[in-house]
Amino acid sequence: MTALLFSHRAFRRFALAFVVSRAGDYLLSVGMIVFVFAQTGSAAWVAAAAILRVIPNIAFSAWGGALGSRFGLRLLVLSDVLRAGLNLALTGAALAGSLPAVLLLSVCSQVAGAGYAATSAGLIPRLVAEDEHASANATVSAIESVSLLAGPSIAGVLLSFSSPAFAFGLNAVSFALSAAVIARLRLRPAQVEPARGMDEPLSELTRGWAFRYLWQEREIRMATVGLLASNFLVGVVSVLFVLLSIRMGSGDSGAGYLMAAFGGGGLLGALFGERALAWLPVVRIAVGALVISGLAAALLGHAELPWCGWLLVGAIGAASAVLEILAVTHVQAVARGSTAAVCGALDSLGHGAVLFGLLTAPVLVALAGVSGCLLLVAIALVASCAALMPSGRRVPRVAGPLRAALR
Repeated sequence: MTALLFSHRAFRRFALAFVVSRAGDYLLSVGMIVFVFAQTGSAAWVAAAAILRVIPNIAFSAWGGALGSRFGLRLLVLSDVLRAGLNLALTGAALAGSLPAVLLLSVCSQVAGAGYAATSAGLIPRLVAEDEHASANATVSAIESVSLLAGPSIAGVLLSFSSPAFAFGLNAVSFALSAAVIARLRLRPAQVEPARGMDEPLSELTRGWAFRYLWQEREIRMATVGLLASNFLVGVVSVLFVLLSIRMGSGDSGAGYLMAAFGGGGLLGALFGERALAWLPVVRIAVGALVISGLAAALLGHAELPWCGWLLVGAIGAASAVLEILAVTHVQAVARGSTAAVCGALDSLGHGAVLFGLLTAPVLVALAGVSGCLLLVAIALVASCAALMPSGRRVPRVAGPLRAALR
């Protein structure tokens, strides 16, 4: 996986820009939590602010992906430049202590970044060869997990001696650096062939084609169902981190360790995910990841020791990373020149699944308690495996050249 960073200069630059941009995102997230709580003293306001920042990703990721299919690299540069400016304004609003302005500017920053991940996925085929797609996706996933593992900790250290405004200002700098790196990338020629089953690459996007395509292609449908179920669990568990940590004797601050464990598990999932794609059919990977997630969630409801909780949350993070690599790699293999558009639709649904989990968790906890909530979600995850079962046809695998290269 790391070999790509040494052998491909363009991909190395791309990975550098990605890690700088993601580090800035976590600075913004942690800074928002600290600022909103300091201004309101209310956990409900903190949750509301988080939900406000998820909604733009649901509403605009598909459109951002469609624009990414058309404009590619230029959209990434524009997105970083806009977010740099917005975070500078956000710094001023935080220094002035204006909560409404901070919330509005943070939402605008999310709108400007909608489609960034999908466009990045669409550029992978123009950075590396087809038989290196899974490895490149695993590398990006590993960067995401390392950012989740280290980002909140670094933000916590910075905020211990500075204000949220400093975090917002540093975030603006990170986006400016990312834009400077991305602008100098040199890409392979674009793929112009249409997605499988379509006459034109982009002719139907404005009528919702990208969403329909997630269900038309069988292997992408399997990966999509698995990823949405996993994201729903991620949303539920995110709400329960503090409650689980208190029950395991780590106090409310132990929620950070659980979040870090999720990132650590995601890193392991990225390391082994590309190998799984080489050897196993899509349905076995998706079902296996969901079963592991479901079992880990059910056991997490009864974990009494901190290390048990860390291991179980890590297992959920690993399964989530594998499912994300699976979905993106198959979109790249099948959607061809429309990869960013289809990934944008996938991102939109994925954020919607997370939001659904965030909203569902409090209701389930009120009805069945923490353990009962996690058990019900685990049952739902395992039940969703029925939607992945093949109907008489051969179970699809990753494309032959990719499978051969990874062995």
